[in-house]
Amino acid sequence: MSKAFFTIGEYGNTVSLYERGNTIYIRYQGRRKRLGRITQADARRKALAVHETLLKRADITVSLGEYSLRQLLTSYRREMTEHKGEGQRAHEIRVMDLARNVFDPNTSPSEIGEKEALRLHRLRTSGAIDAHGRPVPDGKRRTASDSTASMDLKALRRMFAWGVRNGHITTNRLAGIEFPHNPNPQRPYMTEERYEAMRKVAPQVRVRFGSRRKWTERESYFEVLLDLAWHTGHRISSIIALQEDDLLPDQGPHGAIRFRGETMKMKRDVTIPINREARAAIEKQIARERPNKRLFPSPMKPKQAVDVATARRWWYKAEELASLKHVPGGAWHMARRGWVMERKEVRAKDAAALGGWKTQRVMEDIYDQATFTDMVKIIQQRENSNGDG
Repeated sequence: MSKAFFTIGEYGNTVSLYERGNTIYIRYQGRRKRLGRITQADARRKALAVHETLLKRADITVSLGEYSLRQLLTSYRREMTEHKGEGQRAHEIRVMDLARNVFDPNTSPSEIGEKEALRLHRLRTSGAIDAHGRPVPDGKRRTASDSTASMDLKALRRMFAWGVRNGHITTNRLAGIEFPHNPNPQRPYMTEERYEAMRKVAPQVRVRFGSRRKWTERESYFEVLLDLAWHTGHRISSIIALQEDDLLPDQGPHGAIRFRGETMKMKRDVTIPINREARAAIEKQIARERPNKRLFPSPMKPKQAVDVATARRWWYKAEELASLKHVPGGAWHMARRGWVMERKEVRAKDAAALGGWKTQRVMEDIYDQATFTDMVKIIQQRENSNGDG
């Protein structure tokens, strides 16, 4: 049976959608029905309607008259998460997995307070569990930062607050809790030397896809993605979502790129002029044979863009091939920070607009960084000025 491309609900009221050929099927409670040749968006709407009907038939209360954790998360996903942007939707779905795996899904969310939240925080920061709450063996543990673990807890607190507002639970015991955070967060940035080293090995970063019977291997999109990240400063999630008609060749000296609102934090289209290198990178990708207008289609699911997790694996592979030590907290966002650091002479307002920041302040407070070299230059300039006087 084909793998589901959309699933909602828990055991007993799970609804799944999958494709076989050009036909979409819906599966729930042991039944399978043919939806025919409809769009995935229409199929999702049908699945949500079926799931809502199943919930109405089920006993959705616990002894306290509240939703269980499982039921609250399922309801929140249906009512809220599915209507959010791709990045936030993916994060919230992951946090739901995390909560269900760490806490008893049958408990009431009102019973989850500071003690339970800090336990989850310790498990994440120690690497004892992964981002989905699954146990990790000692030799394979990867620690999460205080900020990452706290960001997950804040998302869970937001879901509980929604549950209180809608009368599904009586109390949000996570309200008002100050979660641990790192006062000196690691924000590594890419230098030009690191970019050149990774670009040199980029053609060796391969992608392997297919089935056990027949595997196919070819060059990945890593080189093009690296060039676009380094020369535009935009998020990898926005770059992989680009389509062929997002290149606007007649705007600006080397053309322009349109980043669609659904991939941007400010939720609106952004068009930026690009340099010669970014134009060459995007034209290389346009010339590559692809099944549709997506510039970076997933090898296994060509109707979708390649996912961020795959692009991150390519980044790690390039570091390995270039014999570069992995920097904790560093991956594609290093290129975004590096783009800012290479443009310190540019007016902050212009840099924020070019790089797609929601506000100038975010770019200056989080991405731009003072370096020892910069401070030395200031001292020397002052000394030279005094000497001339």
